[in-house]
Amino acid sequence: MFEIKMNKNGQIKIPKAIRDCFEYKEGTIFKADVYGGVLKLEPLAYCRRCGKALPNEFKGVPTCSNCPPNFSFTFR
Repeated sequence: MFEIKMNKNGQIKIPKAIRDCFEYKEGTIFKADVYGGVLKLEPLAYCRRCGKALPNEFKGVPTCSNCPPNFSFTFR
């Protein structure tokens, strides 16, 4: 668990351990939602397979370059 303090401008800093874990980089854009008093932050662009945050220009791209493409084959 992390304690995060809001500064006088209403800004909070995501701890380095969390940024490193999810590979959040400077300029990552998050969407914010509130559920029952809980603030949820989620990167706007992320890999649907591994969850890694992607640069915002990759919004809508389903997987990152490190994840293999999703292939499906039909055998007859």
